[in-house]
Amino acid sequence: MKIVILAIARTGSTSFANSIKNQGYYTLLEPYADSRGKAYKVPPKEVKFYSNFCVKSIITQTRGENLRKEEVIDFNLKLLSKFDKIILLDRRDIVTHAQSLAHIGYLHSLEDEDLHRKYSYQDIPPLLESELYNNAYNILKESKDILKIISDKTQEEIVYYEDIFNKNKVLVKETLSKIFNDNLDIDQMVKDLDVIYKYRVTEKSLI
Repeated sequence: MKIVILAIARTGSTSFANSIKNQGYYTLLEPYADSRGKAYKVPPKEVKFYSNFCVKSIITQTRGENLRKEEVIDFNLKLLSKFDKIILLDRRDIVTHAQSLAHIGYLHSLEDEDLHRKYSYQDIPPLLESELYNNAYNILKESKDILKIISDKTQEEIVYYEDIFNKNKVLVKETLSKIFNDNLDIDQMVKDLDVIYKYRVTEKSLI
C-alpha cells in the first residue's frame, strides 16, 4: 500500500509515520521541508518503486517556496494524487496545538534543533510567551483552513491527533482500524503510539 500523511505541524505525524515504517514501509519524512526538497518530485518518484511506501509531509512545506494559499493547496493536491491511502492529520484543540507550535518557535529562537523530546510549555519565558503563542495560533488557523479545503476537494475525512494519541486504547484501535482496514498490524501500532511517548509533559501528567 502507498500511504501519504499530510499533516499540520505538531500533530504527532513523525511518530505516526514511524509506526508505519516499523511495519516494513519505505518512509520519507518531510521531503519538501526546505529548498533541498527541490530534489524531490511531487509526488516523490519513490512512490513508483516501492509497493509499501509512506511519505509524511507538513502542509506548509513547499520546498522553501513562498506560495500563495491557492498554490499551497494545488501543491498538496498534486502530492496526494498517486497514493492508495490519504491521511489528513490535525488536532481538534487549537489552544494546546498553538502552545505546542509556540514551543517549537521558542526552540528555533535558541537555535535548538532537538524538536523531538519531552518538554513543558512553562519552558517558554513569560516575556516571549504571548508573542510566540499568537504567531503560532495565526499560522495554525491558516493551516487548518487549507487542510479543510483539501479535505473537501478529496472527500477524505480529517484524522485527529486526539483519537490516535489517547489513553483509551479501544478508541485508538478503532481509529486506526478505520484508517487502514486491518491492512497493517493495528495492535502493534497501538503499542508504538502509546501516550507514554508523547513529548509534552506537565508537573502532574502527560497531555
